[in-house]
Amino acid sequence: MYVGRIVAIGKTAAGSNALLYRVSSRSYQDRKALLMQDLVRIVPREGSL
Repeated sequence: MYVGRIVAIGKTAAGSNALLYRVSSRSYQDRKALLMQDLVRIVPREGSL
């Protein structure tokens, strides 16, 4: 299994701080991102477990 990670730090067009984190793997294909106020949570899609 290949797992790759990418971390990026920067600023938005409005000048706010931005942090990006990505995990690349064949086992993460059945995931979705939930936006929750000030955070993003990566969770399994329904029926993928």
